[in-house]
Parts: sequence; C-alpha cells; structure tokens
Amino acid sequence: MAGIDDFFHTIRMTGAYTTPPALLKAAPVRAGLLAALRFYFGGLGGVIVQGTRAIHDHSFSPDTLGQLAWRLVHSAERMGTCVTFTDFASLQNITRQPAVI
Repeated sequence: MAGIDDFFHTIRMTGAYTTPPALLKAAPVRAGLLAALRFYFGGLGGVIVQGTRAIHDHSFSPDTLGQLAWRLVHSAERMGTCVTFTDFASLQNITRQPAVI
C-alpha cells in the first residue's frame, strides 16, 4: 500500500485488507534481537516520538491516531510480515469519520 488513504480505501471497498505481495520480502526478516530492535526503535519508537510531539504541539487528533496505527502496521509489513484484516464489511459505508473497531 502506498499509504493510509489507500488502506482506508481498500477496507471501504472490499471490507478486508491483506499486505500486497509486492511489499513482502522474498525472505522475511529473521526473528531475533536485531529484528526486535529494528521494530521497537524504528517502528514503535518513531510512533512514540511522533505521538509525543503531536501532544506537545496540541495537534493530536483522530487523524494522528490513525497515522500512528498505520505506521506500526507498515513497519511490520516492511519487516516481511503479512498483515491481514478481514470481516470489515460493515466499514464499507463509513466515510472519513472516526470509528471504534
């Protein structure tokens, strides 16, 4: 996926999302200390920094929360994890508004 808007579009149109094969590496990153550090410092650490900055700047919003969640999903995909969301047909009629899932 190119970004969060494409993700939302796919969920709205199909009610599901699976990591596109083009994003998956031929060989997923091997589990271990280096993979964990890469995810925690690169993915989760970046989310914490970005979220803290948004809170400090008083700009945290539902869109910010969506961006942070997408960043974690995309970090997992970049490491070779196939992310799958299914049974979201009820979201097909939701426009750009907050929703609790």
